Amino acid sequence: MTEQQTILAIYSLYQNLPSSIRLEIKKMIDESLTNTPAIQSTSFPWLGFHFTKHKTKKYGN
Repeated sequence: MTEQQTILAIYSLYQNLPSSIRLEIKKMIDESLTNTPAIQSTSFPWLGFHFTKHKTKKYGN
C-alpha cells in the first residue's frame, strides 16, 4: 500500500465516524499543533528554555 492509499483509507474511515468523534479528533489535532514547537532545532533544554510558535517556556516551572 502506498502512502497515498494509506491516507485515503484513513480519510475514508474518518468520514464514516460519527460527527462527535470527528470533532474530538479535530480538537486533539488542533491541540497537538498548538503545543508543537515551531522548529524542533530551537529547543535548548540545557539553557533552561525553548521557543514555541507562541511563547517561550521555561523548564522546571
